[in-house]
Amino acid sequence: MAGSDRFEGAEATRSLGEEFLILAGGFKAFPCCRFMHTILECAERLSVEMASCSDTIFAIEIESIRDVADLLSTTRPAGFVDAQFSTPYAVALVLTGVPVGPGWFQYSRLHDPEILALAGKVRIRTSKLAQDAYQKDSRCVSAVVRIIMNSGRVLEATGEYPKGEVENPISEAEIITKYTKLASFQYTPPLVSEIFDIVMSIEDHDSIAELTRLLAAPCGNVAARDDY
Repeated sequence: MAGSDRFEGAEATRSLGEEFLILAGGFKAFPCCRFMHTILECAERLSVEMASCSDTIFAIEIESIRDVADLLSTTRPAGFVDAQFSTPYAVALVLTGVPVGPGWFQYSRLHDPEILALAGKVRIRTSKLAQDAYQKDSRCVSAVVRIIMNSGRVLEATGEYPKGEVENPISEAEIITKYTKLASFQYTPPLVSEIFDIVMSIEDHDSIAELTRLLAAPCGNVAARDDY
């Protein structure tokens, strides 16, 4: 960690050329704290089940690791940064069908009565099983999401690893879709495609100068921001 009083310089070159930590990396499927991702994937699965019924939600119960219950449980985020660390708010977005992306943090959504009312129905508690699993493997952020309908019907989904981890991989198509959506927030469609083509064939280029030139291009797609 930067600024640590326990810095070990040798760690920077330990197993250099033998161990490749990039293989332990992951992709974020949602624009918020990774600790929330297993929960959100569960919520996505439950939203599909809910689409076929006319019942309404009475309560949402979530069980996960201690940090989620203690630090990520505010139901009324004060701004877009708070919203990235609000499990109830993110769950409400998923269950109301708001497309994943920058639009999650629009001012209008942060103050949307329907979304805030649904977020207010979320209750989170620490699961000993989830906490024990996390202590053994910090990549494992397991969760149980339980939706109680007003009819008394209960829908439940469980997960172990956040989507995007090696143990729960995100597809190449999903990664490309994420890139295209986010890049379109800044660049015009032709430029989005040009950047993509260079990155996907980067090994064939002698220099990254052309790529950095394209990335430095001024924003040319302001109108697209209204779509999020």
